[in-house]
Amino acid sequence: MIIRKAKSKDIDGIYKCFLEMAESEDESSKKIADFLINVRKRRKDFEKSAKKELLREIKEKNSIYLVAEENHVIAGYIYGSMKKQKSPFFELPLIGKFNAIVVRKEFRGKGIAKQLNQKLEDWMKKKGCKVIYLEVFSENLASELYTKWEYKKTNYIMAKQI
Repeated sequence: MIIRKAKSKDIDGIYKCFLEMAESEDESSKKIADFLINVRKRRKDFEKSAKKELLREIKEKNSIYLVAEENHVIAGYIYGSMKKQKSPFFELPLIGKFNAIVVRKEFRGKGIAKQLNQKLEDWMKKKGCKVIYLEVFSENLASELYTKWEYKKTNYIMAKQI
């Protein structure tokens, strides 16, 4: 298993991972409330627009995009970024955002997610981040993994159909 910075040429493998994540999020949405799936309807140009956005993320400044590769196959990826927040009330440190992590089903159980997370945390520490935030669907089983990695529940985003 090799963990390395993502390259533009990795886009097809990254997209396969992304698609698995999107399908998992669809399932989580359905478990939470049926109406949430209505805000997740795929655009006609979904693949093209998704790949364009993934490429933008790979090239984004103040971010890191790593892939886990096994036998020349992208097994998973992690994407994180950081931003100096401004507040009229608080002195905020440099804050990291854990944007996404995906390990394809056939590669799970090998510690890949743990390795990707450790590389992300190491990069953020080196850059001076003091806190990392992430968002996860309440019904996503990955939340158990994040708790194991010592992430704490802080805020809730709630939704209501009107």
